[in-house]
Amino acid sequence: MIEWKDYFRRVLKIDPDSIWLDLCLNSDLATSRCRAFLRGYVEDSVQEVPTLGPEETAKKRTITSANSLLQVWRGLIARADATVLKYKRREDPLKKDTWTLKFIDYSNRQGRGPVFKISRERPDVIPCTPIIRVSFLALLVLARIGSFRPKAILGFKFNQVLLAIVRDQKNRSRTKIAVTFRILIVKTRRSSKGIKAKWITFTVFFVPVPSICLGSFVTSLAIGADAFEPSVDSVETLLQRPNLEGTDYLPLKWKKEVKDTPIFPLDYATFRRI
Repeated sequence: MIEWKDYFRRVLKIDPDSIWLDLCLNSDLATSRCRAFLRGYVEDSVQEVPTLGPEETAKKRTITSANSLLQVWRGLIARADATVLKYKRREDPLKKDTWTLKFIDYSNRQGRGPVFKISRERPDVIPCTPIIRVSFLALLVLARIGSFRPKAILGFKFNQVLLAIVRDQKNRSRTKIAVTFRILIVKTRRSSKGIKAKWITFTVFFVPVPSICLGSFVTSLAIGADAFEPSVDSVETLLQRPNLEGTDYLPLKWKKEVKDTPIFPLDYATFRRI
C-alpha cells in the first residue's frame, strides 16, 4: 500500500519493512506506530463527492466503519507476510515461526502476536460507547443470519434469548456456550392475516472469529448488564461454575428485573446513524 510506505518513509523517516520485523519481535514501539498509521489513515480517507446542495461537491470520509478499517489492516498483514516476512523466513529458517504474522490463530482464538492486539484496539471509527458498538455489531450479524428486518431485532429482549452450557460431544470433558434466539417474523403475506404470529428459533455457538462471533457478543453484553442469576464476571466463570453432572445441557437463568429489557440497547435512529 502506497499510504503505508509514504507514512513511514516521509513522516517517520524509517524503513517501512522494518516495522513488520519489529512486530514479529513484539515491539511496543512498532505496535504504537501501526496504531498511529491506522488513525491517520481514517482521518485522511476523505474524497470529494457530488452533492445536490448549493455546493457542487462535499468532502466525505471513505472509511466509515470498523469493518472497513479491519479489512485494510488484514490486507497489510497478508501482504507483509507474503513479501517481507517470507524473505526473512528464507534467511532465517530456524526461526520461521518468529517471522510470521497472522491475523487469527484458530487454535487458541486469541490471535497471534501484536497483530491481534492492534486489530482489537483500532481507532474509534464507530463513535460510540463500547456497549453500543458491541450491540451494533451483534445486530449486523443477527440481521445477516436470517435477513431480519430492523423491527424484528431492535428492542430484542433478554427473554427472547436462552443461554445454556452444553457438553462438547467431541470432547466430553469440555463445555461450551449455546445461545438460542427466538425472533418474531414481523412481515407476513396478506393471506396470512388472522394467523398466529410466527417465530424463528435457532442456536449459535462461539466461532474463532471475534468480529462476527454473535455468541460472544450476546454473552459479553449479558455479563456487562449483570443479567445472569446468579451473577458472573467472565465467560471463564460461566463455563467453570455449572456442574453438568449427568446432563449434557444446562440452561442459564436471567434475573427477573432484566427479562423484559432490551439486550441490545440501541434504537433505530442510532443504528442508522452508525
